[in-house]
Amino acid sequence: LMCDRAEFSRDTEIARAFGRVVLIRGSERVEGEGLVFNFQTMQGDFERPVFTAPPFYGAGESVEKIGDNHFQIHRGYLSTCDFDDPQTRVKADVIDVYPGDKAVARDVVFKVGKVPVFFLPRYTEDLTDRSSIVRFTPGYSSEWGGFLLSRWRFDKDANFKTFIHLDYRELKDFAWGIDNEYQSQNFGKGVVRTYYMNERSIGSDRIWDDRTTPTVERERYKAEWRHRWQPDETSTVIAQYYKLSDRDILKDYFEHEYERDQTPASYIIATKALSYGTMTARTDYRVNRFTSTIDRLPEIGYTLPNTEVFDSGLYFKNAVTV
Repeated sequence: LMCDRAEFSRDTEIARAFGRVVLIRGSERVEGEGLVFNFQTMQGDFERPVFTAPPFYGAGESVEKIGDNHFQIHRGYLSTCDFDDPQTRVKADVIDVYPGDKAVARDVVFKVGKVPVFFLPRYTEDLTDRSSIVRFTPGYSSEWGGFLLSRWRFDKDANFKTFIHLDYRELKDFAWGIDNEYQSQNFGKGVVRTYYMNERSIGSDRIWDDRTTPTVERERYKAEWRHRWQPDETSTVIAQYYKLSDRDILKDYFEHEYERDQTPASYIIATKALSYGTMTARTDYRVNRFTSTIDRLPEIGYTLPNTEVFDSGLYFKNAVTV
């Protein structure tokens, strides 16, 4: 704790700090005009605080320390922008912050600059996840023209996260998508991703000219679901569903996914580790009719790895599929 002047009463065990008060705890830093702290209750209040707890920053009219790992921001905001006047922020009358765990705000207004964009009755931010709340990606390419891609993150709690994509491409028009990451205690975890657009391919020579003919629209989309479940220590179930509007959408808009797998499959795989070997059941289904895949309805397999026959120095292995 650093300040210009401090007073402490032994009778009440209350400390008061004045003038350029700075409180540092690990990577967290709070600055304010004054601080009152009660050492009996281990509670205190900051006046006009500005705080830093990377990757989050914020300010408020006051900060109240409620417990060892709990404080409240009154009439303040949270942001991942470290500017003195953040470009994006979450503003609320009361924000409960649990350092290293989560922040909970009620009657929340999301702002871009000074413009309110969304309102939520309750918002929870996972402070263990360092990904940004709002992300903008501007740029220019010969295929898209000028573009601005944005991702907006909303967390119900640590087990359910939602990401909204709002994208604009000068030569392709608007696109949007919703992603959900979820995790359950008994049935595993997974992710659902969607993306949709009415693509209007506009030539660069026609952007600013009068258009005498209608621009052809083309519906393009992607829907993806992945789930992993481990019923017990020896069993695993993995499922994937991948629906595409056409064979080129990944190459045109999701380059990293295209490089990883040009024709993603839809399947369910269940494995069971036995004392000797592994049992596998797999079902594949061709969701995208423009791809060439093998349907398995279902396929059962047993694999026995190299196993020494008694102490003979000879090894036996086996793989059976039906």
